[in-house]
Amino acid sequence: MSATMNGHHHHMNGTKPLTQAENGNPAPAKAEVKESYPLQVPLEVLNTSNPESLNMFGDWCHDPKNVAKLQNFFTNADPFPYVIIPNFFNQEVAERIEQEFPLPTSDCWFRYNNPIEIKLAMNHLNKLPAYMQQIFYNLASPETVKLMTDLTGIPKLEADPYLHGGGAHGHPRGGKLDMHLDYSIHPISGKERRVNLIVYLNRDWTPEYGGGLQLWDKELKECKVTAPINFNVAVMFRTSDESFHGLPDPLKCPDNMMRKSLAVYYVTDPRSDATHRYKAQFFARPSDPKSEFMDRLRAIRPMRRLEAADLEGWDAEKERLNKLGFDI
Repeated sequence: MSATMNGHHHHMNGTKPLTQAENGNPAPAKAEVKESYPLQVPLEVLNTSNPESLNMFGDWCHDPKNVAKLQNFFTNADPFPYVIIPNFFNQEVAERIEQEFPLPTSDCWFRYNNPIEIKLAMNHLNKLPAYMQQIFYNLASPETVKLMTDLTGIPKLEADPYLHGGGAHGHPRGGKLDMHLDYSIHPISGKERRVNLIVYLNRDWTPEYGGGLQLWDKELKECKVTAPINFNVAVMFRTSDESFHGLPDPLKCPDNMMRKSLAVYYVTDPRSDATHRYKAQFFARPSDPKSEFMDRLRAIRPMRRLEAADLEGWDAEKERLNKLGFDI
């Protein structure tokens, strides 16, 4: 497509063409009209060998025996494959990321603020400090992807250059993310999401603040694992139709703090029996109040983000639930 046509094409649908810096490399044709989904990691990063990218990790990854041990834990874990890795980055790298992490007041965040999810999310790497951008590039290098393949035993993993649903995440006081299954098929690349990697970056977090990632059984009857928040600890798990996870209880950290994490996802070509879920699907826990209002929001959310109009009447419903003794 010529530059003129390209410009014309974008002009037609009211969006501006991406600059080379925003786009990294030309995106596949079907991503062109999706201005909200530019490539975040240039394709050359995915395709160019970069052995130095492994230097950012802690000692755990430099001993193949240890990686094999972690893979064994991952494969046999209950309620579904997961592993918790302390000292995920080397100390110096982790401290620098924590220092450069955007403040809650930064205007770089997309703010989710509804009864299902209260969080800050940021996946436009050009809004992050250069150092953090490089960390995300390193997490997509061929060497890191091979490491993740060895760690999970899932063959033919690939990085997601769109960082769709990934990036930097912040959960302030009161923040939460209801139990959910992640999207299974990437809306742009059509790849199947297979592995989540979440790295905690809070130093002075105490257990009373809550916010540890919860992994539930496949009937969504009980929480089997809570991964407590400790500085520079990673949680990796396999995403599937039964990997129910979330942080459903509102955080109790002080007002000036937030739960800070990085998230990236690894994908493969879709398996023939893959469920086609293009957005997260949210679920109530058995202990959650019966609420038609909440059920309606949960039904909308797999289609699109929630909007102000969807939340009309929430104050009255919240009051009703509080009167019933639910701390919402």
